Amino acid sequence: YKSATGKTKRASIKFNSVGAVIEAVKRGAEGTIISLLAASDIPGFTLVPFSSPLVRVFSITYGTLSTRAMDELVSFLEERRSCTDE
Repeated sequence: YKSATGKTKRASIKFNSVGAVIEAVKRGAEGTIISLLAASDIPGFTLVPFSSPLVRVFSITYGTLSTRAMDELVSFLEERRSCTDE
């Protein structure tokens, strides 16, 4: 675009569905999604923002084990160990 018009144009990518992403890849599109911080120091990278920006939600789930479940697991493992020792 710049070589034809002498002007720069801000590029952006917009995919309206998962199917659109699949079709783009089938037709030869290549790319990766990484954070701006990770890509800022890599020479030769061209950063193209998404319209609208991607948002990733992080959550932490804490599991709980009941004492009985842990006892059953330990019993099972001890039984397996004794079977292989024989």
